[in-house]
Amino acid sequence: MDPMTTHWLTAEQVAQTLGFTSKTIRSWCVQGRFPNAKKFPDDKPRSEWRIPESDVRLLSDRPPHQRGRILTRKERAALMNLYRG
Repeated sequence: MDPMTTHWLTAEQVAQTLGFTSKTIRSWCVQGRFPNAKKFPDDKPRSEWRIPESDVRLLSDRPPHQRGRILTRKERAALMNLYRG
């Protein structure tokens, strides 16, 4: 994934798209549900999460009953491998 060409979304934008609160989305970032989410501008506590649009699409393509569940290690590894190519 090229950070220069990736479209990054805020937690608030993702929350609006998926129908959850921004607090939930930030929690999911910490839990690794968006495998490529990053803190911007750095990893300091007040930094804001940025989530690649592709991660949001992967989650929104899942059946509704699976969107809010925690991914297993195997599922997370599979998602990470998609981006490593």
